[in-house]
Amino acid sequence: MNIQENKIFSKYTTNFKARINRYPGDVKIFGEFDGMLIKNDFSIKCDKLMFTNFLSKYGNKKQKDFLSQIKQDSIDKNVLLNKFDIDILREINKKECARLISIVNTYGESISKIGDLIKCKYKAEKSCQLYVKINHVDNIVEVVLIDVHHLGLPADRKVGNRILHKDLQKQYDAVKNCQQDIADFLKQA
Repeated sequence: MNIQENKIFSKYTTNFKARINRYPGDVKIFGEFDGMLIKNDFSIKCDKLMFTNFLSKYGNKKQKDFLSQIKQDSIDKNVLLNKFDIDILREINKKECARLISIVNTYGESISKIGDLIKCKYKAEKSCQLYVKINHVDNIVEVVLIDVHHLGLPADRKVGNRILHKDLQKQYDAVKNCQQDIADFLKQA
């Protein structure tokens, strides 16, 4: 096997600037990795935290394309950063950060601080995001949360010249009845 094929992050993208957002600053990728593991490949619904990552019965094509791509990348061990906008998370809003940590820990993870997570927003569908952590022992990237509805850390959106302020309750209400488990879709993909 060619060593270059076995790297998650391309050598050409090991250093880059994060996009300007609420987590500002330069971002340095920690090097190249030997693979990607989707640790939590099933859906959860938590009314208390207003989070779900179940898909609608008929599905959103872009969401399903995203999931298919992530599955294929984990098999190929080849995720290139040019597919994502990357954010190193910092504790700006303690309530939002605590909520995200609680969501991730619902899966049985033991994340204690927001800086342990990296947010990867899929460029082809901005509502689809991965939250990953780096496993330095095995030199892999672990996907700890798949967020297909942008409910993990919802944000204000710009539409034309207007700013639409986030309304988590409204966003959650729109998708809370979705029932297709990510795991079922990934088995078929």
